[in-house]
Amino acid sequence: MRVSSKRQPPPAPQRLSPLIDAHTHLDACGAKDADDVHAIVDRAAAVGVTAVVTIADDLASARWVTQAAEWDPRVYAAVALHPTRADALTDAALECGGHQQHGQ
Repeated sequence: MRVSSKRQPPPAPQRLSPLIDAHTHLDACGAKDADDVHAIVDRAAAVGVTAVVTIADDLASARWVTQAAEWDPRVYAAVALHPTRADALTDAALECGGHQQHGQ
């Protein structure tokens, strides 16, 4: 996991009852790849978080969170399009399953 040199993660809290983090943004936590996702989820697991739901609110993050869910079985993806980004849902985006082609 890449951690900014300016800010270190806070210390881990006491172990929680087993729970699921139902709203997180792993990409906003600094995750860029499978190793980062595993590291973040491992850190959460150390304090009792058994699974996480990582949220997407635009087309680019929708692709990323579904990939993150494939990288780690403890990660679930929630995909939505935020109303302020509704203009991104074009006919072309629908035809390619939300995957924008370069230059579109």
